[in-house]
Amino acid sequence: MSCDTSESTIRSLVLQPRVSFELSPDWLTALSSEPMSSQFLELQRSLDPDGLTRLLPPSEAVQMLSAIPNINSFTPQGHFIVNTRPYRARCRPNFEYMVRSCSVFASFKAAHPHEVRAFSFGTSIKVNAAVRHRVDLYCHTESDRSQSAFVHLLMHIVLLSHSKFKVPVNIGIWLPTNTNKTQLEDFLVGKLRVSRWLTEPTFSNDLLLLESDPHDFSKL
Repeated sequence: MSCDTSESTIRSLVLQPRVSFELSPDWLTALSSEPMSSQFLELQRSLDPDGLTRLLPPSEAVQMLSAIPNINSFTPQGHFIVNTRPYRARCRPNFEYMVRSCSVFASFKAAHPHEVRAFSFGTSIKVNAAVRHRVDLYCHTESDRSQSAFVHLLMHIVLLSHSKFKVPVNIGIWLPTNTNKTQLEDFLVGKLRVSRWLTEPTFSNDLLLLESDPHDFSKL
């Protein structure tokens, strides 16, 4: 149940920058076995050495969101977008709807383990001959953005590898508007080697940076 919001606000939020790429089912299967699983675990530890990012069950995710004193600091526009649906941040009954049917990762502060600095929602939808997985990322401060994007994207991919998909998975991560997309592309290609792992690339050059996602706003 989303609270009322303006079309212009929805448009600005849904049309945030996106990084999109495709992973084959063989690649995801290989990720859950050696040597890739160990390589990813090592990379995860380098990005999150204190283990401050973890998967939350729905009830704990609702508690986490409800405990944030200034929830609008994560979304200055005052709304969250989860799988293209808008939810007003201060409308707390929305939190249960936001976490329904999605995976939620949260990163906590080292000095204050009960305070969250970033969280993300991951939603998978089956489409023709593929699975589309959308990741919506929200961060507390400017300095949290790039590092959080790396570790959250990595952990969503690892979680997807356990699902045993038999079709390609198209992953799109929606980012704050001023995220350094070049750094994220370097992470995907340099660290995750996405361009080499794609077996049947959907996009030219294996990786596509999109400025927006087409929507019919007349229906919002």
